Amino acid sequence: MASRNQWELFGFDLRYLAQAISGAWRSVFLDYHSPVRKFLDVDVSVLRLSPCKSFEGSELDHQVDALVFPESQILVKKVVLPRAALFNIGQIVQSEMLASSPFLPEDTVRAIRVNDEGEKAIELWLAIASRTIVMSKIHQVSPSASVDDYEVWAEVEADTLVFEGFGEHKRNLLYKKRLMAVLGMSVASIASLVVLMALPMVYQYDRLEKTEELLNSSRQEAVTVMTHRAELLESNSRLRYLQDQLRMAAQPLMPLKALSVGFGDDSWLAGYEHFGSTVKIDAYSDNAANLIKQLTDGDEFTSVKPTSAIRQVGRNDIDRVRLELKLSGDAGGSR
Repeated sequence: MASRNQWELFGFDLRYLAQAISGAWRSVFLDYHSPVRKFLDVDVSVLRLSPCKSFEGSELDHQVDALVFPESQILVKKVVLPRAALFNIGQIVQSEMLASSPFLPEDTVRAIRVNDEGEKAIELWLAIASRTIVMSKIHQVSPSASVDDYEVWAEVEADTLVFEGFGEHKRNLLYKKRLMAVLGMSVASIASLVVLMALPMVYQYDRLEKTEELLNSSRQEAVTVMTHRAELLESNSRLRYLQDQLRMAAQPLMPLKALSVGFGDDSWLAGYEHFGSTVKIDAYSDNAANLIKQLTDGDEFTSVKPTSAIRQVGRNDIDRVRLELKLSGDAGGSR
């Protein structure tokens, strides 16, 4: 009991899963009374045999593909089984044949039909006949006929049962070809529908990729432009500096000329340094404060800043002062 419960899921025995799938496929697509087969199966010309009538080959319609035997010429058995028997239907049919057939096993042919209405029980119809008797009837209909020329049917309560081992394999082969063709067309149609539905998404994805590529390219170009702009600004700054230095180098006497304007006769230079627009001087004057005032009031310098205190040197009370001067644009040539 414990071992059996290990294979059960929601009351279904998983050991019969393959048989359940195979049975469902067969009942939908392969059984003679399945709905799909009724729609796709080839047409069959039928001749119903009468037990009291003989046939001549010349009188036979050559379009006949199936011979229907009356119920009186075959053995028919109806068995009501639980639904669980669907998983062992082959073994059940074999057991019923051995139990019910009066013919030798090698001379016995069968036809089965399972009616499953979705209830708790199923109906199994089993028809048994002698292969020798069936072939004699076929030869009465057509003396030159072989075992594969005609299908052999049995009618039981308005249901048709097809005996195995005769001409039914030809129809089965044609039906399977039609089924495969329809399935192939269905798969192709579904694939085409999926492709058609996916085309807008693929198109939008392609556009998105191109837009993203364009955006990345624009970002790279923007980075390149910003880099070039920074380099250009730096180059312009260097160029302006070089131009200022060039102008200053071209007019080295302009700071001296500016000093000569600011200095009077009572002042003179003891030291002079010139760096760009900055001039550092060491000056002597009778009145250093007056000298600073004159340089500040003039237009030649924008800034006059003492870098040391005014000191008196010598016996004549001469003032000594050190100044840092900023040349104006006109004097320094930096404007």
